[in-house]
Amino acid sequence: MDDDAQHLDRTPGTPTLIAKQFSRKDVESGLRSSLGKLQKAIAHGVLLFPTGGGTVGGLIDNLLEIPAAFAEGEGPESRAWTLVHRAAGQAILELVAPVVEMHPEIQGDYGEELARLPDIDLDDAAFEITVDFFERPAALPMAEAIRRTFEAWLPKLGLAEAQARTVAGRFDSYWAAALHDEWRRHPDAYQLVLEALHSPFADAAQMERDWARYRRWLIEQVDQPVFAEPFSLRQIYVPLRAWYEEADAKNPKGIVRRYSDEDRAENRKIVVDLRERVHAWWTSAASQSDAILLVSGGPGSGKSSFARMFAAELSQDDPKARILFLPLQRMYLRERTLTDAMGDILTATDRSSWEHFRDNPVSAKDFPDTDRRTLLIFDGLDELTKPGDKADEQTRAFIDDLRHSLDRWNEGKIRVLALVTGRTPTIQAHADSLKVTLQHRLNVLRFHVTDEEQDSYFDPEKRLAQDQRQTWWKCYHRLTRGTDDGLPEALDQDKFQDLTAEPLLNYLVAASGFRGSESGNRNELYATLFEDVAQRRHAQETAERERAGDSTALAPYHEYKDDFDQIMEAFATAAWRGDGRTAHLKDVLDACSQTVKERLDEFLAVKGGHHRLIATFYMQMDRSGREDAFEFTHKSLSEYLTARRLVREIAAIHRRLQSNDDLDDRRLGLAKWFRLCARQPLSWEIVAFLRDEVRLLYAEQNGAAEIGAWQSTLEGLFNLNLTEGMPAVENAPSYRSAEARAVNAEEALLAAANACALATKTLWLPDWRGNLYGLACLLNRLRRSRYSSYRQVCYALLGRMDVERQCLARDDFYVADLACANLRGADLRSAIFVGASLQDGILESASMRNAFLIGATLANADLRRADLTDAHLKTAQLGKADLRGASLKDADLEDADLEDANLEDANLEGANLKGARLNGARLKGANLQGVKLTKKQRAEAIFD
Repeated sequence: MDDDAQHLDRTPGTPTLIAKQFSRKDVESGLRSSLGKLQKAIAHGVLLFPTGGGTVGGLIDNLLEIPAAFAEGEGPESRAWTLVHRAAGQAILELVAPVVEMHPEIQGDYGEELARLPDIDLDDAAFEITVDFFERPAALPMAEAIRRTFEAWLPKLGLAEAQARTVAGRFDSYWAAALHDEWRRHPDAYQLVLEALHSPFADAAQMERDWARYRRWLIEQVDQPVFAEPFSLRQIYVPLRAWYEEADAKNPKGIVRRYSDEDRAENRKIVVDLRERVHAWWTSAASQSDAILLVSGGPGSGKSSFARMFAAELSQDDPKARILFLPLQRMYLRERTLTDAMGDILTATDRSSWEHFRDNPVSAKDFPDTDRRTLLIFDGLDELTKPGDKADEQTRAFIDDLRHSLDRWNEGKIRVLALVTGRTPTIQAHADSLKVTLQHRLNVLRFHVTDEEQDSYFDPEKRLAQDQRQTWWKCYHRLTRGTDDGLPEALDQDKFQDLTAEPLLNYLVAASGFRGSESGNRNELYATLFEDVAQRRHAQETAERERAGDSTALAPYHEYKDDFDQIMEAFATAAWRGDGRTAHLKDVLDACSQTVKERLDEFLAVKGGHHRLIATFYMQMDRSGREDAFEFTHKSLSEYLTARRLVREIAAIHRRLQSNDDLDDRRLGLAKWFRLCARQPLSWEIVAFLRDEVRLLYAEQNGAAEIGAWQSTLEGLFNLNLTEGMPAVENAPSYRSAEARAVNAEEALLAAANACALATKTLWLPDWRGNLYGLACLLNRLRRSRYSSYRQVCYALLGRMDVERQCLARDDFYVADLACANLRGADLRSAIFVGASLQDGILESASMRNAFLIGATLANADLRRADLTDAHLKTAQLGKADLRGASLKDADLEDADLEDANLEDANLEGANLKGARLNGARLKGANLQGVKLTKKQRAEAIFD
């Protein structure tokens, strides 16, 4: 209603107010009457959130007097007062309902306290409703009085003062929205009020009123509670930073590289304030090439929240602007034009859309408006890319239609702009098709950027110096506790950096109550969060059913917890087998055991209520495709649950083989593992969660013995795999498919054995059966690129493996993890270990002639009598390594770390030790012929 005020008739000399004056007594009696009726209704079992398509507005109609029933002859003053106090009742009910739902223990007090409002803090001075009321409804003296009264009343329910301030702080927005809602439901009843104020809608068309209502809705959206918390997005939001590439004439494609201070003016990754940059684009776009702006980021990075905030703020700051917010997961383009698909969203009549427009504004004759700009915000480009044959077709259709539509709308003059958000891979894949310049491709930055990472950016304003994690946590603590505490000290560690680097994960950490641990195991956070959310959702569902007198109340949580856990793990496994985030029901069924399948229908049935346990903030239903699908709100939750599913399978196979471990049973166990793991390769993230889960179990009582037993079982399965291979041929669609699936399952088995060995800190022993090329053959199968092992998962799974005397000459172990592995007597000639970890490894008598160990870590390694002749060890870490009797003849040890290393009787003839650190290095009996040592090196080393 405040936005519609621009259409008021302000002709000088005409009446501009209703001459009705309300006293403090009027206000108190009216509010007490309204809230008293609400209290009685709640006491008789009226649900806070009506079901079956009901609304809070409908509840208000049922409880308070209906304007259409006014007695004939009632004037505009009485009807204006009815509008005010009914809207106040709705705003209070909508604000309190989520709070009461989150705290079932205060629901009884809620009904009683509604009838016991404290005295309303309003002076006796009268006030009037004027035309300004439509522009600024929150400025009405009574609105401020209600807000103060409301805030003073909330602590009586048991809310902390900080929470009470947070809830009451949203009253102005809810009050304005409730006024709009009330007027929209009963326009005929308030016709006299319109006429008394010369009708604010008299000079406006229906479409203009729809645009005004939609603008109000955009603003109100960011004041809705997030995750059923007492605070809103506007209150918790932290402004984001972003970067874009700047290209110049010498590098038109904007290729990014590291810069010196002299050439920083070229091809830079420039850091900007995201809102400032987008607003500048909005105000200055002047050509067709400026019509689209892309904002990309990872899951949970805040890009969608930014889009909603920008839509709301622009709606507030620029009344002439027209903004349309269009979530792409709700858009259907199959055999439909973009205009029609947008209209489906904008004219929807469900409660979530608030019946925005009666007619599609995009197909109106006056769209686009010649005098003002329109911003189309398409949120979630990746949401159009669903698993299936038509995914790319649908995305391409959207891109083509968007470009064509913008060209048509902006012919001769820029009138319509499009802001498109999406996850980074999807945006990168389609940016060129959208014909978007580098300057219009913004990439959201994380809350915390390390000093090392900052070197990659050009940041003259020093924006990256701010640790936004502190900002977010201070905001969160002010809203929930009333303090200015920042990031908890226990979480301000490198090992928890990934858990606090993005907005969503910060909230998950805060909601779980996790504050770090000695182990630094992030699986503890996810376990705490998963358990807490499930129990809380179950308690809320049970309480609601009991209040409604539903005899089918849910069973106690502990009775079905294991089934629920297994179902959630099945959803995660299905997502892993698909796009990593979305689980389709047919795939979930395929991932379930027979026992869990029997319970799945019950869990998903609406009447059972268990679907609400699934559709919480860690998962949401997505029914946009032909099959029911469920999408994890953050991919890491899916990865965590997938790792738990792998651990559950390890335990099940071990139990079976523990009772009967013969060859046929091992084959059955291997086949079971294959069925679980064959569809997709493990990601680095799932491997990390798997290791942490096994490590958590190892730390439990009797966990060490259990994990040790698992390790033996997995060794047996792995050895059977080495001998017979994976059972991949049966039911395979093709030979190549069987081959790929065998690789996936074998790598997963390697990861499981590695996880157990890392937890027990013991070697695990593959049976190479005398085959000196056994490991080389294994890696040749698992390596998906024959030219590079960089970032290949299999090379991170070799730690604590027994590969004694294996022949690995000239193989590539770039950045591989071989920590604590047994490579005694192995043939590693000319092998590449650049950046690899061989820390604490056993390399006694290994042949490493001409090996490339630049930047490798060999701290504490056993290198006695190893042959490192001509080895490339520049910048290698050899602190405390045992090199007694080793040959380092002509080796390049420039800038290597040899502090406290034992080089007694080693052959260093002709070695390059320029810049090498020799503090505490023992060189007694070493051959130093031809070696140039500085005075400092001689002073630091020990020669006797």
